[in-house]
Amino acid sequence: MNFRLFYCIALFTGLLLSTSFVLAANITGSYKYAWSNNVGYINFENLTVGNTTLSGYVWSTNKGWIKFDPTNGGVSNNGQGVLSGYAWGEQLGWINFSGVSINTSTGKFSGTATSDLIGTLTFDCPTYCDVRTDWRPVTPVPTPSSGGGGGGGYIPPTPIPTPTPTLQTITPVTTPTLGPTSATVPVFEPVPSIFKTNTLAIPGISKSEPTLETSNSIRDHITEFYKTIDKLEPAIRKETKYVENYNMPLVITPEQTGLLVWDFSTAEMTRVKQKQAVSIELSRSISTSKITLFIDQTVAELLPSLDQASVLGAVFDITAKDDRGNRVHEFSAPLKITLIVPEDLRGRKDLGVYYFADSASEWAYIPEALFDNISATFYVNHLARFAIFALKPDFLTKNGVPPETLAASLHTSSRLFMWLYGIVGMLSIIWLSRRIRKRN
Repeated sequence: MNFRLFYCIALFTGLLLSTSFVLAANITGSYKYAWSNNVGYINFENLTVGNTTLSGYVWSTNKGWIKFDPTNGGVSNNGQGVLSGYAWGEQLGWINFSGVSINTSTGKFSGTATSDLIGTLTFDCPTYCDVRTDWRPVTPVPTPSSGGGGGGGYIPPTPIPTPTPTLQTITPVTTPTLGPTSATVPVFEPVPSIFKTNTLAIPGISKSEPTLETSNSIRDHITEFYKTIDKLEPAIRKETKYVENYNMPLVITPEQTGLLVWDFSTAEMTRVKQKQAVSIELSRSISTSKITLFIDQTVAELLPSLDQASVLGAVFDITAKDDRGNRVHEFSAPLKITLIVPEDLRGRKDLGVYYFADSASEWAYIPEALFDNISATFYVNHLARFAIFALKPDFLTKNGVPPETLAASLHTSSRLFMWLYGIVGMLSIIWLSRRIRKRN
């Protein structure tokens, strides 16, 4: 009897664990439309939301498909519904989703995504603008209560009725298939009057990669960025055959010089006048072919142990790819990289800049980095993951110099243990079902 009770408990636990892993989910029913002030409604029904990334396509009747997992970009989910990164539209270019989040209780998208061509893509407009997903973050499995009064476990949220447009009824129509699957989108005329004042006509530009030219808005963003951090603009901006980009991948050819600025500052950092960002200055002929550079901030799984050092700001992953999509690691001339963190670095003697050496699985020290009040600047001829570490006193040399390497240790997350428990539960289910078959 006790033997059977044990396996019934194992079966129940396995079922609970299996239902707690929401790895990827779809957009919910009719909750699928967002609004762009430049191109109108956008249909999200073909989007898949995962714990770490978003994939699939969304559809604009005016400007076609927008891909959420392109080769040189992609939209990420931090596991708690906070989105970051870029989607790519064939006629719209790169679209920044760092201002969008998903409510972890209701699955409702909120905030705005932006680009020069799409304008402001909002998920919070007053009428017929609501995108929801059945994705929920991975959470620990609740322990069922042993006493009376009601069991533990997950209670699904109460479905929210489909919103009814208050200004007018918009009849969906079926759009011819132009991509992965057909999408149903609302008609555009007439549109609610609240949108008419912001609807702008845009040129029909078709392109398959980030532009090689620099728009005035990008120049203005970069100028404002350097004013905000109270630093002089790089002299490289005055050179001929020069390209630059801000918060979007930079495409550069061998005959060009370039500047890429990527600002990861949160609203709270901006409010208190702090920055978390990276800039890269590139000289001519760093590569023999055209390359595309991309910067992201990551949660590295392999970091020095906390008794060695702690990360200031974030770990920044800088990558480059050639026209064929191959990673480019080495360059013929040094790149000037500046890491900006929301910390006061003045007078500190415990700091060091490191890059992660994949071949050795350790962090390697970059000597001769120059520190000021908010940043560290250094020159390298390769790309990797870079970070500023605050080193513990015991790990500084006798001369106060950071060690040449820091051993990396695996920072295991609770999600790994949940996976292990889930596997054990499922194996128990399989074993029990086989025993039942044999008895029958």
